Amino acid sequence: MLLVEDRAEDAELATRELARAELECKIQRVESAAAFRRALAEFAPHLVLADYNVPGFGGMAALDILREQVPNLPLIIVTGSLDEETAAECIKAGASDYVLKTNLVRLGPAVRGALALAQSQARTRTLEAQLLQSQKLEAGGRLAGGVAHDFNNILTAIGGYTDLLLADLPQGDPRRQDVEEIYQAAQRAAALTQQLLAFSRRQVMQPKVIDLNALVADVEKLLRRLIGEDILFATVLHPGVGNVRADPGQLEQVIVNLAVNARDAMPDGGRLTIETRNVELDEAIPPTIQPSRPGATSNWP
Repeated sequence: MLLVEDRAEDAELATRELARAELECKIQRVESAAAFRRALAEFAPHLVLADYNVPGFGGMAALDILREQVPNLPLIIVTGSLDEETAAECIKAGASDYVLKTNLVRLGPAVRGALALAQSQARTRTLEAQLLQSQKLEAGGRLAGGVAHDFNNILTAIGGYTDLLLADLPQGDPRRQDVEEIYQAAQRAAALTQQLLAFSRRQVMQPKVIDLNALVADVEKLLRRLIGEDILFATVLHPGVGNVRADPGQLEQVIVNLAVNARDAMPDGGRLTIETRNVELDEAIPPTIQPSRPGATSNWP
């Protein structure tokens, strides 16, 4: 705690009362605005106790500095006398509470209440920031989904016209190879837009039987761009892995999310390996993969 007090005996009384209230804390006392500013930066208190009347300084001046430097730090006015009008002004200016020196028994409860309120407000601010970030991500997802949807319509037209061209060109025509390259490029672009639609959750779930090794190989190109050059990336695709029935877009999203989380956990670089294999679950199935049943299960990337 940071104590704004010019009288050493009053500071000692406040310290004893905090100890009596079983509030273990480190206390630093200051008497001037300059010392107060330095202590805010260097001592970094969790709470300020300020005498209303300190020569050349005082509780209201401390509140002004807090609004400028640490607006969320709680401050309690501790003073010898305070009329109701002045007390109301202190609370309106941002003080968490006020305690009279003639009634220091209130200091412990006032400190606990101010700290609890500050913690609650901090949690509220954190939740508000998370909500704002979530809304931004949702808006970005909607935008990406809208762009991907419109781009997919364009790719559909490109694919349709290349189909018509291929139907009109005989097998020996030298132009046929160029048209086939256009068609394959359109198919690859369509696959990318499907990934964007899946990530923005605008794609309808379409479960089907898929080759997991082929899916991991397709998403590998995207993963290499996402994880960067500081991380050594490899895939171990076991032959003979059974097929799975799932929505390809959703499964790709799971793999990408796992890879991005792994990248964030290795800020200084590392190694990331994605492996596919068949596994057989026994009776002691881990809770993380419930409600699977015991027996042969395949394709857990």
